[in-house]
Amino acid sequence: MRIYFDIETGPQSNAAIKEVLVYKEEEFKPRGNTKKRETIAKQHEEWQADAPLREAEWYSKQVNKAALNPLVGRVIGVGWYSDAFGDTQIHMSNGLTAEKDLIECLLSEIGHVVDRGGQVVTYNGDAFDWPFLVLRCKVLGIDMGSYLKIKPFDKFGKTPESFIDIAKEWMLFGSRYNRSYDMPKFEELCRVFGIKAKSQGFRGDQFHTMLATNPEAAREYLLEDVESLRLLAEKFLERIWK
Repeated sequence: MRIYFDIETGPQSNAAIKEVLVYKEEEFKPRGNTKKRETIAKQHEEWQADAPLREAEWYSKQVNKAALNPLVGRVIGVGWYSDAFGDTQIHMSNGLTAEKDLIECLLSEIGHVVDRGGQVVTYNGDAFDWPFLVLRCKVLGIDMGSYLKIKPFDKFGKTPESFIDIAKEWMLFGSRYNRSYDMPKFEELCRVFGIKAKSQGFRGDQFHTMLATNPEAAREYLLEDVESLRLLAEKFLERIWK
């Protein structure tokens, strides 16, 4: 039995991000080699006038990166396919469904599979999806132990044996031997095996925007991700273990 899952993340509100990340103004430094007091005073005046713009630009950069940071990001979509039920499930934050509900719904399905000796399959999930979920659980006060009987990470920072990350499988588990190639993007590895992936015309960092403006397109994006992951696992993992 296997469950294949993917999550989509987005930034928290600007107000929430500002409560966590505090902008620190840079120290004023005169431009060039000027020594004239009048010129320095003029530059300082301009510097102070531009302070709100610098702060706004800094926060804009933090918002753009927030979806990758569980400190200021949040889960806005979860999708999975479980062999136990044979149907892809997609759940997204639509103003009514809270992040906590999305995570708990996914954890319940993962726990159902793991408790029965099944496997949890992701792509780059060991590096992103799973730690992001674990840390958001800590922030939101979700007791993972009520869904999983195993620890999410061991003392060495490794995921349970039942968790299979296809990205790590492709890189041969990141062994001590250096690779002459980089980890491929998910859609690149899918193409090698003749699987359609990422065909919606946008990437994951735009998911939160699409969710707000075109939720159906966002749903199709996550649906395809999960189904592509399942097809990739069926082809790739068989080759690994045979």
